[in-house]
Amino acid sequence: MRDIKFRALDGFGNWRFSDDIGLDTLFNRLEYELLEETLGQFTGIKDINGAEVWEGDILKATQETPTFDSRIKGTVEYLGEHACWVLMIKSHVEFMPLHQLFDLEKIGNIYENPELRP
Repeated sequence: MRDIKFRALDGFGNWRFSDDIGLDTLFNRLEYELLEETLGQFTGIKDINGAEVWEGDILKATQETPTFDSRIKGTVEYLGEHACWVLMIKSHVEFMPLHQLFDLEKIGNIYENPELRP
């Protein structure tokens, strides 16, 4: 069974995780304010270094096609119409499902490392 976990940044720049304090508690804490725009879900996938891959993370990955292998970079998003986690390569124009990629490597996230965004 996969872990269903969420994270969000608080107003002090610290990540808060639902598995640390419980999902209900994550959204009802009075000690800090969560930045709603940073809320993301765990994909259930770990990268080549064992780091958990979350919605909003920036990854490098290998894309294998019948004719060539190439390294790509993108942002992790969930596409409801396809019911899968994807690596968004070019601003909602091109994407690849995470399960079709190899050698995933987390290099940052869109909240703390916007300069890495493709």
